[in-house]
Amino acid sequence: MRTSDDVFQRVADLAKQFGKAPCLVEKDVRGFIVNRIAYAMYREAVHLIEMGVADVETIDRSCRNAFGLWASMCGPFRWMDITGGPAAYAASVADILPTLDNSTTLSETFQRQIDDECHGTMNGKGFYNYSQEDKEFWERLFLDHAWAIRDILDKHFPLDSADGREL
Repeated sequence: MRTSDDVFQRVADLAKQFGKAPCLVEKDVRGFIVNRIAYAMYREAVHLIEMGVADVETIDRSCRNAFGLWASMCGPFRWMDITGGPAAYAASVADILPTLDNSTTLSETFQRQIDDECHGTMNGKGFYNYSQEDKEFWERLFLDHAWAIRDILDKHFPLDSADGREL
């Protein structure tokens, strides 16, 4: 809020040069937009493990085969609009809300990850174990995937547009 429009525009232009799509938010919030949404998903994914609903691989596969097919082309609000509308989702949310994890403390699974110093591909220990070859594979796959998606999105969503149309 204390940043001048000129400084914001210069930083936004620089971010675009790096292939980023800067967003101006109405209010500063801890964790920013995407992290807050993602952390709610991480908490719920761990909760599903702890409830015995599914294992890590099944949860990952489920998300990859659902979110992975739409999340790079639209956000949650557009997704709700094109797959039944907000009213249908609101009815579902009302039904599922009481069953979602709403704890305000770290789960046992997350605490164990801290205690065991699980840093994922950085040290080979995480929800999965990684050899050096595995680490290199997943890091390369992520970069290849991210840039391929960025190329596809650039055709429809130029960095200066909100939804594929010029601002």
